[in-house]
Amino acid sequence: MFQFIEEQIAYSISIILDTCRKQGISIGDAVGQKMERIKLSALYRGGTVCGKAPEDVVLEDLQPLYKNYGHILNHNHCAFSPDAGATFHSEAREPNTGEQQWVHLRDLFNTLCFIHEINNGIEFMNINTLHMLGVDIEAAIEAAPLDLSDPFVVGNIARMYGSIGVYREALKWFERQAQMQEVDLGPDHLDTAATYEQMAYFHNECGTYDEGMEWYQKALDIRLNKLGEEDPGVASIYHNIGKLVGDMGSEDLAIDWFNKARVIREKILGKEHAETGKTYNNLGYVYEILGKYDEANEANAKALDAFRASLRPDHPHIAMVMVHFASVYEKLGQYQDSLETYKQALEIREKALGPDHPHTARTYTSMGLICRLVGDFEAALAYLAKARIIRERVFGKDHPETAVVYHRIAKVYYDQQRYDEAMDLLQQALNIRIAGLKEVNHETALTWHDIGLIHKALGEQEKAQACFLKALKMREELFPGGHPDLEESRKEAGR
Repeated sequence: MFQFIEEQIAYSISIILDTCRKQGISIGDAVGQKMERIKLSALYRGGTVCGKAPEDVVLEDLQPLYKNYGHILNHNHCAFSPDAGATFHSEAREPNTGEQQWVHLRDLFNTLCFIHEINNGIEFMNINTLHMLGVDIEAAIEAAPLDLSDPFVVGNIARMYGSIGVYREALKWFERQAQMQEVDLGPDHLDTAATYEQMAYFHNECGTYDEGMEWYQKALDIRLNKLGEEDPGVASIYHNIGKLVGDMGSEDLAIDWFNKARVIREKILGKEHAETGKTYNNLGYVYEILGKYDEANEANAKALDAFRASLRPDHPHIAMVMVHFASVYEKLGQYQDSLETYKQALEIREKALGPDHPHTARTYTSMGLICRLVGDFEAALAYLAKARIIRERVFGKDHPETAVVYHRIAKVYYDQQRYDEAMDLLQQALNIRIAGLKEVNHETALTWHDIGLIHKALGEQEKAQACFLKALKMREELFPGGHPDLEESRKEAGR
């Protein structure tokens, strides 16, 4: 096991931060230049520190490391003097046992990294580490010497919240940044447009689609006026609008926007660029929704090739396209292949994003679906319970993302003939979707159909028929060219 000593840790941190500032690169890249990532991560992942096991380390052992960071030490119940270095208040907190002391040490170290993250706009490995360790981020923002009059710093705070899945808080900070930029730079500046794009993205994540489209359109108008259409930034907005309208249930319109982005990205960036891969990936997803599985897998394969050519093998984008492959396998009835592919995606997402991230929750939800389809209801409910906790915490109980997991749990209850519980959850999902999605969309149609199935199982034929007809009407509008879901609705409605 690699052993850290004070001088090695202090030297490594100082060199890494200095490299980041001088070269304008991320700490992750600097770590790759100066030392193996595992050596630094051992500081809080189980290596020995200053010749001691982690549980035996006390703050005094690392006193030389923090002598230049008095503001951090004060936040952690320590005193600081520029001449004397750091001294520690024995009365400031209760004496800590080994594990308690070690957790405190990790928090102290990560607070140091957090302040550099916000002030310098750099990335320390994975910001989710702070979240996973239970660091109070809001308290750190309040205590840290951050210049909240600087739009750059405000934007970094917004991105930090976005990276840990706290989307509503991210949106608040981006709105604050935009207001500052409109005054300092003007409402037609490209930097202001970039913040408008971020606001649009998080409105989409929060289910406020109309507001998202409004901000995307503002950003698009600025970029087209200043840079013309053959610009990567314009392609990015086209791509994101495609995602937004797809989330609203307008899949054919989404394909049009994605293809506009694809043409620009292939021409300017090439077919093996990560941004081009994102467009292939989303095209695959929309083709899957439309039941065009061959086109979906063709686009997914292009996305995977692009990501593997341009990204590390454990990048979240790799997991994203694997999830889409798994979903197609599920649609084709290849359940074992689907579950194994989801497990690979989950491993990447838990490592790269953390166990409480919304994307991790989506993987749990999908794995719950597969377990249900193969009749393993206990495993299905276990995965879905994890997903429900995360989605309610991140999105709230009235968000379309949360409605997805309510619907999936209801399907398991239906299979178990727990009809009352299934109906309650489906009604919650229906209310959320009616309020948060456009009038005609795939998810609402599916909800009406499944409510109809419960009425049918209970012998309530008139209520079942009314639900099936509502689902059929939507699906006829959504899939005029035909779709397996449309045929199922016709069968249930007797048409």
